[in-house]
Amino acid sequence: MIPERMPPPDDQPIGWSPNALGSTSSQIAAAVVAMTAAQAQAFLLSAIAVVQFSRTMTFTEVQSLASAPIVVVDKAVIALPVGWRIRPIWFGVEQQMAAALYSAPPALRLRYSGLAVDLTGTIAISNAANRYLYTVETTGNSNTGNTVHGEDLSLVVATAADVTAGSGSVRVFGGYTIVPVATV
Repeated sequence: MIPERMPPPDDQPIGWSPNALGSTSSQIAAAVVAMTAAQAQAFLLSAIAVVQFSRTMTFTEVQSLASAPIVVVDKAVIALPVGWRIRPIWFGVEQQMAAALYSAPPALRLRYSGLAVDLTGTIAISNAANRYLYTVETTGNSNTGNTVHGEDLSLVVATAADVTAGSGSVRVFGGYTIVPVATV
């Protein structure tokens, strides 16, 4: 039997009738762009959304991470209300070293701002020249007990000690969700 109508072309609603339910990728993209800040916040606070972050740091920023941690997820920007928490899920580092070496290999870690409690294991940056490194650390449930004091705080990247020299760039990235304090 020959179908009366051909399947819809790519990027069209799935279904065989003009009234088929579904959205094209362009319709979804338009809806996301049209979101108000309140709608975006409601989406984040649904606790089902995983949001990715990424920040490229220069070698001079990496050198002083112990004394000046870098904010990678700012609670003020996402308008985090009281009683909700940023819950990191994974954290990664991508590095491209140039010829100049750090005085010691920096060990990056994800923390809440103002707290000296690691939310992930440390990811050491290679100190070898012309080295490319890509590492991901999952937070798992190991940080559950450490998040009690993390309510309403931003996520930062820090190191144990400042270093000197170094060249190249380091990109830190990860994913987080927003959850009520009671669920952590």
